[in-house]
Amino acid sequence: MVKGSPAETTRRDLIRGTALLAAAAIALRGAGGASVHAKDYASRREALDALDRLAAVCGMRLGVVRRSRPGADLLAARFLAALHRHRTTREDVRRRFALPPGADPASQLGEVDADLPAMRQSLDDLMTAYAESLPVFGDSTAVSRLAVDMVEVSKLRTVIDLWVTAEES
Repeated sequence: MVKGSPAETTRRDLIRGTALLAAAAIALRGAGGASVHAKDYASRREALDALDRLAAVCGMRLGVVRRSRPGADLLAARFLAALHRHRTTREDVRRRFALPPGADPASQLGEVDADLPAMRQSLDDLMTAYAESLPVFGDSTAVSRLAVDMVEVSKLRTVIDLWVTAEES
């Protein structure tokens, strides 16, 4: 890739935009008087394991929402497909750095409810973990791929936020 080429500019813009989005997400999360504590991941494996764990919680919540709310099937199926694509990306990143495979989200069990605000919080937690994990990778290809997934999680979170707002009105 030639420095200053359209592809290089696009990558730089993506990384710059990702950094701004991450900063905004962390700032918004801290709004309301609570202090903000960013997670500094010690290793790529620790970061990917945290992303896997948080994505599994989102998947469990989506499964419960899908089963308990009429009309949620199509939306939940699309969200779950997105989470599956993100898992594939994380597994590709693991292979890139010769890390062992992550835990299968389907093997993760836990009690969750169909509470949409809790679903929104789970997506917030996942999005924040993506933002906080990006520096540990030190590899533009891995960062670019994970940043795309982070932005998609942000979009999913926005849809849930709209759903919560619609139910409250």
